[in-house]
Amino acid sequence: MSSTLITGRCKISSPNSEQIALTPSPSHPLSRRARARARAPRHRRRPWRTGSSTPSPRSSACSARSCCAPAARPGARAMPPATSSLLSRRGQRRCRLWARCSSWRAATSTSSPCSAASRESTARSSPTRRWTRRCPQSSWPPAARRSRPPPVTASSAVVTSGGRNISSAPYGATWRALRRNLAAGMLNPARLRVFSPARRGVLNVLASRIRAAGGAGGERTVAVMEPFQYAMFCLLVYMCFGDRVEDARVRDIEATQQELLGSFLSFQVFSFLPALTKVVFRRRWEKLVSLRRRQEELFLPLVQARREAGADGDCYVDTLLKLTIPEDGGRAVTDSEIVSLCSEFLSAGTDTTATALQWILANLVKYPAMQDRLREEVAGVVGAADGDVREEDLQAMPYLKAVVLEALRRHPPGHYLLPHAVHEDTTLDGYRVPAGAPINFAVGDIGLDGEVWDAPSEFRPERFLPGGEGEDVDLTGSKEIKMMPFGAGRRVCPGMALALLHLEYFVANLVR
Repeated sequence: MSSTLITGRCKISSPNSEQIALTPSPSHPLSRRARARARAPRHRRRPWRTGSSTPSPRSSACSARSCCAPAARPGARAMPPATSSLLSRRGQRRCRLWARCSSWRAATSTSSPCSAASRESTARSSPTRRWTRRCPQSSWPPAARRSRPPPVTASSAVVTSGGRNISSAPYGATWRALRRNLAAGMLNPARLRVFSPARRGVLNVLASRIRAAGGAGGERTVAVMEPFQYAMFCLLVYMCFGDRVEDARVRDIEATQQELLGSFLSFQVFSFLPALTKVVFRRRWEKLVSLRRRQEELFLPLVQARREAGADGDCYVDTLLKLTIPEDGGRAVTDSEIVSLCSEFLSAGTDTTATALQWILANLVKYPAMQDRLREEVAGVVGAADGDVREEDLQAMPYLKAVVLEALRRHPPGHYLLPHAVHEDTTLDGYRVPAGAPINFAVGDIGLDGEVWDAPSEFRPERFLPGGEGEDVDLTGSKEIKMMPFGAGRRVCPGMALALLHLEYFVANLVR
């Protein structure tokens, strides 16, 4: 059945839904003007934009097609009788724009409407309420009712190929296939050991750059954030594309990713009425499209090189080229989706790891006793001879793990997670959370709960050693949630093990 929106000036029809009636408010200015024009004598009415004192036949026909609604539902207020003949061409354009925006909201919204009881109570408490009926939840597609992420906005649709990456895809066959490919295929312990030589190479480059920036005697202050970011990004580029990418291309990819992430908040304006905001903020929209085009120009040649090589390696692109999506007849992943997934892989593991690494070293500099204890533990495991700490040695360093966990608790790289959305109406601590509402979690405040942690503002790694309140802490949130730097539940960060490995490996070698 078609859905009909009835207002004081027009109606809009859309398929596959029940009737939706909008009644004009008595105090609405458009309704007052319509009634005043209907009461005024014809010779005193304001001329139409066509220049004549009466509407043109074409304007009248368009008005009749746009405004003559079918019989209203029982109990719904009818439109003023003269409204259908008073719609100007400007009003027709507004109706067309409204129709486009309404169809966009219907296509992208994943929220389920309110219950009938809440709608009736709202209508009784607000006499000027314009909604008289909404579609029941049973008329919405099942995927929309159970979707966890917020609706895909116009800007995120460009970056994520229409919501088809791990962080934005709704629960379903696509999301399970993409996440299983990354967590079980790419980031499993056996596959991570394959990239051990790459980690050693990046460590040597990072150490040499820090020594060169500090001077011969270490008398100069070193800003370590930029070397950390570049080292992590080079390592992830190798894990993603498998080949030794030239430094110039790595710099171009890094600059594009940083510009995209730095401008993403400004692109959120397209979440509201994208048909209109794309015109008003045209240059901003063109910047978003150009950044996406630049990503494809940088990524697709590397993807094509892996495809021509047979995709028989261990990098992330090789796993994506061999992946098939169960839905749509078992189709392969498109090039656009591979670009979105590679961009997600590079962005998620660069700044977060570099920020956590910086906080760990800052606290070790602030507390020299902790640094000395950590250095003694590393020397006791590796030996007094010079040499790098191997990944196999990290399991014998409990104080190193405690330092890393305390830094993640006290200084999580992100104080908020990626937005989530509830799939049905719920009540939390007396507050009603409607279905589809974007929600977030204050990760930084959860780790500072005084009821869970003793002196939570202090940096004290001993709390994660045997006998401390953080012993055997669960980072996944399956048993309890004392801290959640990587999220919790089914959408916990799939790269948690990789991030912990990188933090422990680089901290141990830099302290040594």
